[in-house]
Amino acid sequence: MADAIVLIDDLFFQAKLLETAKLTAFRSQTVATGEQLLKAAAANPAALVIVDLNARQGSLDAVEQLCKENLETGR
Repeated sequence: MADAIVLIDDLFFQAKLLETAKLTAFRSQTVATGEQLLKAAAANPAALVIVDLNARQGSLDAVEQLCKENLETGR
C-alpha cells in the first residue's frame, strides 16, 4: 500500500519526485491521468493524494470525484 498516490503526467517531474521519494521511507504510486487516479484510489486508498495542477488529462475532475466520494463515505 502506498502512502500517497501521485498524479503527474510530466515524465521529468515524475522522475524527480520518485527519486526524492526513494531517499525517504515515503512509498508512492504514480499515475498519469485522472482516470488512473480514481482506479488507484479505489484499489488502494492512500492517506495522501498529490496532484500536478498542470496535468492535462482529467486531474481536477478526478480530485472533485475523490472529494465527493470521500464526503459520501466518510473517509
